[in-house]
Amino acid sequence: MKGATFTDTGGSWATRGVNFRHTNLRSAQLAGMDFTDCDFRHADLDGSDLRKASFKNCRLDKADLQNANLCGADLSGAKGLRSHQVASAKTDEETRLPAYLS
Repeated sequence: MKGATFTDTGGSWATRGVNFRHTNLRSAQLAGMDFTDCDFRHADLDGSDLRKASFKNCRLDKADLQNANLCGADLSGAKGLRSHQVASAKTDEETRLPAYLS
């Protein structure tokens, strides 16, 4: 992952500018991660634990979120996210969606 920056932010990890396009992240344990300017287009996140993760200015076009746990996740800054992607994932009242999906 050329140019990737991973930073320990005191109990959670932050990533900036990582290209996850077409990456297999099935069942990945990514709870609490802070993603900024990352590209998840066509990434396979099926069954991933994304609880309380945040996606600031991240592309999620055609990412597979089926069975992903998005409880408490902040997707308000995500781009390219579609309602069917969210519907196939587990969410709760704390999950924040982009304004265009609200």
